[in-house]
Amino acid sequence: MTTKKRLGRLAAGASALALLGAGLIGTAASAEPGPGQEGAPETGSLTLYKKTPVGGDDPTTKAPVVGVTFDACLIEGIDLEDPASWDGLAELDPADVTVGTTCSTDVTDDDGKAEFPDLPIGAYLVTETDVGDNLVTAAAAPFIVTIPRPDGENGWNYDVVAYPKNDLGDTPQPTKTADEPGEWELTGDGNEVLWTIATSVPASALGYKDFTIEDVVSDGLEFNGWGEVVFEGVTLEAGADYEIDGEKIEFLPPGLATLSEGGTLTVGVETTVTQAGTLENTANIVIDNNPYDPSGTTNWATLAITKVDGESDDALAGAEFDVLDKESEELIGTLTTDAAGNASITVWVGNDTDTYRDVILQETKAPAGYVLADGDGAEYRLQAGESVETSITSDTVSNTKQGVPDLPLTGAQGTLLFTVVGIGLIGAGAAAVAVRRARADR
Repeated sequence: MTTKKRLGRLAAGASALALLGAGLIGTAASAEPGPGQEGAPETGSLTLYKKTPVGGDDPTTKAPVVGVTFDACLIEGIDLEDPASWDGLAELDPADVTVGTTCSTDVTDDDGKAEFPDLPIGAYLVTETDVGDNLVTAAAAPFIVTIPRPDGENGWNYDVVAYPKNDLGDTPQPTKTADEPGEWELTGDGNEVLWTIATSVPASALGYKDFTIEDVVSDGLEFNGWGEVVFEGVTLEAGADYEIDGEKIEFLPPGLATLSEGGTLTVGVETTVTQAGTLENTANIVIDNNPYDPSGTTNWATLAITKVDGESDDALAGAEFDVLDKESEELIGTLTTDAAGNASITVWVGNDTDTYRDVILQETKAPAGYVLADGDGAEYRLQAGESVETSITSDTVSNTKQGVPDLPLTGAQGTLLFTVVGIGLIGAGAAAVAVRRARADR
C-alpha cells in the first residue's frame, strides 16, 4: 500500500518527464497496475510518429517524415519497481544518463511511424540517429520515456505514443545562370561562356552523408572545367573538401562537415559555345538522395545573306558589311561575301528567356562596279531556336551596276550609224531612179 501511494505521488513528475521535448501522449487508458504491483505487465511498447513541423497544432494531421532512424535504449541503474528510482526522474538530463546494451532500433515508415514493441519495463533514452534523406536542420532532441507512463486518474499506460519534433530546412532552390560572353560574335574557335551554380544549403542536424554536383551540357556546348567552389565566401579546396571526376564534383567528409553548417554555395562552370541555338546547361545536384536539377541557357542566332546582281541574280563576291546592335549601335562584327555571294555571322542574343536580338546590316563596301547601298541599313531580328537550322535568319541583298560614260561615235556604234545612214541613202537613190524611169515611159 505504501508503494502504491509513493508511485501515485510521483505520477505527476513522471508525467512531466514523459512530455519533455517529445510530445508524448498515451493510448486509451488501460488501467493496468503500476510496476511491481500484482498483475502488472512485464513489457510495454513505444510508438513514435515523425511529422513535419507545419500543418497546424494537431500532430496527427501533419505530413509524415519517412526514413528517420530512432534508437530506444534502456537506462542503467533505474528500477521502476523500486520507488527510490523515481526520485529526480523528471529532472534527469538525457545527456547525463548511461545506457546499456538493451537497445531497439526502428525506421519511420510511410506513415512516419517507428515501433518498439515488447520493451521491458524501465526508463529509456530515445535518440534520433539518422535523418535519412530528409533535410533536417535540427534533429529531435533526445528524450527519456518510462514504460509504463502514469496516466493520471486512469492508472498506468504501457503503450506510449510520442511525436518527436524536427526542424526541417527550407527546400533548396538552386539556380544556374550564364554570364555574358566576352564577344557577342561567335568566332571560329568558339566562345567561352562561364556559368554560376548557386544554392542555399540548409544546416544538417546530423551532417550530410553525400553531396554531389554534375554538369550536363546540350549540343553546341562543350564542358571545359570547374571554376571556384565557394561556401559562405570561403573558397573550398579541391582534393581536400571535394574531388573532381570529369564533369562531377563529390564533396569529401571535410567539405560535407562544412556544408552541414548551412549557408550559400556557389560553383563556377567553364564551357565553350560552338554553334547557334538555345543551348542548355543543367546542374544535377544530389543532397542526401534529394535531387535538384537547375538549368539555364545561352542563346545564339545566325544572320545569313546572299549578295546578287539586281538584274541578273548573279552572285557577287567582295561586298562588305557591318553588323550593329540596333539598340546600342555597338559593332558586333563584319561580313564579306565569298565567291558564291554568301556571308554569315552568329551572334549571342541573350540568356534564358532573352532569345532574340535586333541588328542592323550596314553595307560598307560594294563589289567592284556596283553602287553602294544607301540609307541606314537593313534591320533584322535574330531569333535563337532549338537547333542550328531554326536559328538562322536569311536574306538576299542585291546591288545595281555603276553608271558608265557614253562612247564616242567612232567605235562600233559609229560604224553602225554610218551603215544605217548608207543603207538609207542607197534606198533613197534607188527610189529616185525608179521615179525617173516611170516618167520616161509615159
